[in-house]
Amino acid sequence: MLGAWCGSWGYNFPDDGAGRYFRTDDVGDCAHHGGMQVRKDGWDYYRFDDLKGSCELTSIEFRRHGRPEDRPRAYDEEKDEYLELERTAPPSDVYLVRATCKDDDESWYESYEAQTSGDWLTRWERPEG
Repeated sequence: MLGAWCGSWGYNFPDDGAGRYFRTDDVGDCAHHGGMQVRKDGWDYYRFDDLKGSCELTSIEFRRHGRPEDRPRAYDEEKDEYLELERTAPPSDVYLVRATCKDDDESWYESYEAQTSGDWLTRWERPEG
């Protein structure tokens, strides 16, 4: 999961409450969609190359093994259905990731279940605790 990830176009994906990001070489390439740089100890949020906030990991917990049906799916207008984005890499295991975050004005907590599948990162927001 380490590296740069760009926010995706939400309208292309099922409305299942997940946030999806695609891998990129430089988080600055994410422009107005925003992105994040995942580090070993947390992540930084960016938009137009500007740092918008940083999160420091507080815990990582294994949740479950990845399943083939976890592969991201996107809407195909021609076929009028959601299709798998790729078949090149099996989905990773799912982890619950918690962090404390801050920007120039405030601080907050984040809690996500996270999983990768090839060049895609999927995060499901979870209640704190």
